[in-house]
Amino acid sequence: MAVKLIALDMDGTLMDASHIHVSPRNRAALAQCAARGIHIVLASGRPLALMTDTARALGCVRYAISANGGAVWDLAENHSLFRRAIPPEQAKAILAILTSYPIAAEAYWGGRSHVDRHTWKLEGYEQQPAAFLRFRAERSVFEDDLNLALAGQAVEKFNVDNLPHHIRDEILQRLAPYQDNLAVNFIACYDNLEISRADATKGAALACLCDSLDIAAGEVMAFGDSDNDADMLRWAGRSYAMANGEPAALAAAKAVTASNGEDGVAAALEQAGLA
Repeated sequence: MAVKLIALDMDGTLMDASHIHVSPRNRAALAQCAARGIHIVLASGRPLALMTDTARALGCVRYAISANGGAVWDLAENHSLFRRAIPPEQAKAILAILTSYPIAAEAYWGGRSHVDRHTWKLEGYEQQPAAFLRFRAERSVFEDDLNLALAGQAVEKFNVDNLPHHIRDEILQRLAPYQDNLAVNFIACYDNLEISRADATKGAALACLCDSLDIAAGEVMAFGDSDNDADMLRWAGRSYAMANGEPAALAAAKAVTASNGEDGVAAALEQAGLA
């Protein structure tokens, strides 16, 4: 079947090591695919506010999946098509658990990351490039009281970076009463904990988007490197894990391409004759 849509994780997959830039080779390959009429979709754990610069730079992205599937956006129309968010009361309980520890929690809603200005600092995130951390800070909403700001809000995703393992284990135990309603990912390379609604996954969001576009799974190509990409890689008819990928992504994908630092997206598209 012909490829009609390409879904791309961002960090560790499409982006270079800066987490800000897409290589010229990857940009050129995706432009050629778009010229063939193929939809280019960004699918990230990021909030929308951290995706739009890349979408504009590529110039060929209309749809975006943010917060691991918490929302699907039509960038041309500037609105969400689907939203699968944690309900307000459950979100309030989860935030209470997270804020009982000396960690900096983020809550995503409305396409933005909301953080407590008293706890979220740039220091202590050495696993990510300084320029990317400044980029994140510039696009986050700094709240005087995150608990108060979150009141009544459905949350697309909670995110905690640089999380000590003993605190992670305690948090997971305290989240156990909600486990049937939540999707929890831990990305080891960043000590990053992500908490979303159980059905808010990249694979589920991509399936909904493709259904609305009348595109079958066999007509989809997907790229990813991490645990939160696994269900998307399994669902897509053609899928590639990056050589730098986590074990779950490598196991879920139909094939492996070069690392993000070696333009693995472009390499696979060129090999497939699409670029």
